[in-house]
Amino acid sequence: MAVAVAAVVALGDAYEATGDHREALRTWERAVETEPALPLLARLERAYRQEGRPSRMIALYRAAVERAPDDPALAVALGRVFFELEMLDEAAEQFEKLEVRAPELPVVHAFLGAVFERRGQARDAFEEYRRALRLGHAFDWPHHCRVCGTRAAMWQDRCPQCHRWNTLRPSASTR
Repeated sequence: MAVAVAAVVALGDAYEATGDHREALRTWERAVETEPALPLLARLERAYRQEGRPSRMIALYRAAVERAPDDPALAVALGRVFFELEMLDEAAEQFEKLEVRAPELPVVHAFLGAVFERRGQARDAFEEYRRALRLGHAFDWPHHCRVCGTRAAMWQDRCPQCHRWNTLRPSASTR
């Protein structure tokens, strides 16, 4: 049974607002075990960053990617976390694996460019940035509704066609 992500996010936010940080984390973590959704992971990431627990943050994203291996947004999010934590080898490996599966995603090449830039590999960084720009509309990421199949240029909280909440999923290709 799919978790109502918006409701779980709101419930966790309510716990946070009342000062019950521990219950907020429990709520989001239980839900992310069932449905590894980016809004839940973002809440958990923020909390674990504040607590200085990067290994917990990485473990949550890795588990989410394992549960939903065909979701490129989760794979990008894991790579982004590695990058932000200066784990450049892990970030490069994550983005290179994703590039094999989805070579036309500009965000993958932009992050690879940033990894190469931080490593001081200017030529490689330039090539990756150039690929990212050449692939199209900067960082728009096409989505489709898992209920009615409607395509959208980018994520929205509701499907523009069937108006259901949280049904838009990243498309595997940018075309």
